[in-house]
Amino acid sequence: MKISDYTNLKSKYIPVANLSCEDKGLEFWNEETAYFYYPYKLVNLMQFKSHKSNYGIDDNCFLLCDSGGFQVITGKCDYDWESSIKQQLLIGATRLFAFDTPPITKKHDASNALFVDMAHEKTKEIIKMNIDIALKQSNYLKQNAPDRIKDFFYIMHGGSKELLDYNLEVLDEKIGIENYSKYFGGVCYGAKSPERIMFTTNLLHAREHFIKKGLPVHILGAGAPYKMVLLVRCEMTTFDSGTALSGQTYWAWINHMGTAKSGGLVGSLNTHGWPFDGQFCDCPVCRNVDYNKLLSNEETRKSVGEYIMGHNLYQMVRMTTFLNGLKKDKYTEVIQEFVSLPNDVIQALEYIDLADKEGFEVAYSKYKHFIKKDKSRQESLF
Repeated sequence: MKISDYTNLKSKYIPVANLSCEDKGLEFWNEETAYFYYPYKLVNLMQFKSHKSNYGIDDNCFLLCDSGGFQVITGKCDYDWESSIKQQLLIGATRLFAFDTPPITKKHDASNALFVDMAHEKTKEIIKMNIDIALKQSNYLKQNAPDRIKDFFYIMHGGSKELLDYNLEVLDEKIGIENYSKYFGGVCYGAKSPERIMFTTNLLHAREHFIKKGLPVHILGAGAPYKMVLLVRCEMTTFDSGTALSGQTYWAWINHMGTAKSGGLVGSLNTHGWPFDGQFCDCPVCRNVDYNKLLSNEETRKSVGEYIMGHNLYQMVRMTTFLNGLKKDKYTEVIQEFVSLPNDVIQALEYIDLADKEGFEVAYSKYKHFIKKDKSRQESLF
């Protein structure tokens, strides 16, 4: 089942894929078996050992993977610049990401979940190092796979606008910013800021310096429902999210009424026990499962979360389609009528509207004072 002409969407949601579901209907990238067909997915670089076709993924599937940089700093793998790009080529990744070292450090030695930003000067050193490595990989592609330069994305890091600008300054020194497209086909922003105005600043920065120049932008790990409102508004080309997976882990349920004004977008079906005694959703996933039957058996109970995950993914695709369809000059007005938005999301939309009218730099000068200084962040996608 195809729920929209997603190929024409300006902004596309790339879901993190669960490759271990027993029900083949939940393999949404498989046109032959999927309850609904959506050929976009993100996997961990370490999950595939050979070309994607050996895992039942055809060339029509838009496949993303990470570069391995985050796994290296958390001790999960030992990729370097060369093995990272070779592995991405081997598995047939649609986008190739530069091997990056995120400028973050563990808040606690025993945890791979909580991180803080590095000091300003140390971050600048890492940005320089990342650019040198990215250019080395670009030269490797020019020699070994020149047709893939158009798919190769540099990864921008920086927890402030000043640091994002510093990326551009160093790139300009190294290659001349006007020559960017000779080395890279697009850019990826590591925009995992929990603070809404800084997150929006990342998006506006990407739009100003890349989208407006016709270069695609990918936003890493930022596709939670409320953030999607901002991502689509800023016309980010692609963005990935593991949000749907929370259905499997926590039975977190994305509102099947889509953009219902009456409530939030995400709730839990595990907090007060299972609240239904019959069918309650007509999405293509839920139509094919009897939840109460699964819950009645301890062996099948564990699969309930997998179907909730599939339901969530379907709702996020629907939401992305809805958001893409809105006219930009009506976007803020209409979205507030259809969705109960938190105040900080409304503020971020007003920030974007002002940037449209008066330019990014002017809008930033008026909204930068709202950016909070808490630098802790969750990094739990992989």
